[in-house]
Amino acid sequence: MSTTHHSIARPEFEELAHSPTDNTPKQTAKPRLSTRKVRSDAGISKGPRKPRQSVTGHRNGAGWSVPLKGVHARGRSLRIAIEDHSDIMKMSDIGKRIYVVTPQGSDRPTVVMRTDAPQTSGAHQTVTVARFLAGEMHGGRKLHYKDGNPFNLCRTNLETEVLATGERFPIDWNKAVAGRERFLAIAHSSDSLSQVH
Repeated sequence: MSTTHHSIARPEFEELAHSPTDNTPKQTAKPRLSTRKVRSDAGISKGPRKPRQSVTGHRNGAGWSVPLKGVHARGRSLRIAIEDHSDIMKMSDIGKRIYVVTPQGSDRPTVVMRTDAPQTSGAHQTVTVARFLAGEMHGGRKLHYKDGNPFNLCRTNLETEVLATGERFPIDWNKAVAGRERFLAIAHSSDSLSQVH
């Protein structure tokens, strides 16, 4: 009986052990291959990073149309009310921090803003543009788009939905603007602190 200690290794990487008197050939297990998809642009130099440009959009009739940039935007525009445009421009650094994402497990795109506040200082956080506009920070509610279009953020197209019951309610825009102002104040205080350090 041997007194040597054998370390435990993962079977897919270790050689199968055989005694010297065993006539069976040694077999080596192959390492497991990655299941990740290979990027089509892997290894291609993309050059220096280009800073995002300001995007204010243009006014049309009863609102603003803000063209969305980035891979997932696909030429779409964000429609917002005239009275909400200035707050979105403040929060998004004149449109530079607006992104289109598709949440994991969903096929519906969402428009978000990247911010340095309020959850953890120094870390980038995202908030959907719709939640910011509605001043909605309660986790038990979500924003519902009446026409099903997540790029139409006009006030007439938004309402809140209680997740537990599925009930929908109109948004009190006076409360929404007050909640939005609090969020802006927190975001700007975090921005000024990050510029000091």
